[in-house]
Amino acid sequence: GNVTLGSLGFKPMALWCLMGVNANSLVSWGFAERQGDKAVLLNNDDITDGTYVLTSDFFGELRFDGSNHVNLTVSSWEDDSVIITKSKDGSGSSATVAYKILVMG
Repeated sequence: GNVTLGSLGFKPMALWCLMGVNANSLVSWGFAERQGDKAVLLNNDDITDGTYVLTSDFFGELRFDGSNHVNLTVSSWEDDSVIITKSKDGSGSSATVAYKILVMG
């Protein structure tokens, strides 16, 4: 589904995302910027056994295994809002995914 960060009162230029899963070590730090729609992700997940990977596909991602993951992408940059798409692939056991997104103007 979509998440709208709206009525900001300023033109959003960049996002910083901290994402984690309750009660385990899955975490990611992501950045997205308005000019060129670039995204960078530093992700510590169980797939790579505690190592960190850099990707430009998402600015938020948590992988539970090879086919189960949650992603955050920027759908659109508006004059005083940002629309983010949250998607989940796969199924299996449930977990509480928490994220904080900081918007910079």
